[in-house]
Amino acid sequence: TSFPITWSTFDPDGPGPCLFVTATAQFVGAYGGGNGRGEVTSPTPCPSATISYTSAAFCTGTATAPVTLTGSTGGIFSSTAGLSINASTGAITPSSSTAGNYVVTYTIPASASCPAVVATFNVAITLPPAATIAGPYLSVGPATVTVVVNSNTPGSWSGGTGVFASPTSAITTYTLGAGEAGTTFPITWTTVGSGACAPIVATAQF
Repeated sequence: TSFPITWSTFDPDGPGPCLFVTATAQFVGAYGGGNGRGEVTSPTPCPSATISYTSAAFCTGTATAPVTLTGSTGGIFSSTAGLSINASTGAITPSSSTAGNYVVTYTIPASASCPAVVATFNVAITLPPAATIAGPYLSVGPATVTVVVNSNTPGSWSGGTGVFASPTSAITTYTLGAGEAGTTFPITWTTVGSGACAPIVATAQF
């Protein structure tokens, strides 16, 4: 608990007591032969810290993500295997990290009078979307053509004046629009974003 303490000594330099008073303090002093001086010193506050990053998710295309440290310096940053992190600065390098979820930990070891400080922040590293459309496709022959995309995220079809039977399915059929037979035109698959990674667009030709 915290409480005020008072230390009174006889002052050899003059009459009367010498009074030292503080609240939530530590006493340091000595006396000898009935004469002496006392000293009261305020204790050094124990360290404290919080950490954060600009986002809770980073794309593997991000070069570096610096940490924001509020509070005491001198600790060590760490995480589990797969996350590339500078132990001294706390900066994350997503481009050399493995996709996954991580907990970044900032630790200041315990001292004689203070407990250890442990601050954490959750981050996710995500892979960017990838998509490739099989093709090219022929706009001559059957009016309905099966189109296929290899995509690691959901997405949707667009392009042409015809109709996609299932616009959000990776494998679907496209029915040529009026006047499209025998012509050249593009179709596209637009992915959704993947975590912190932006969407991409894949294109194929009829």
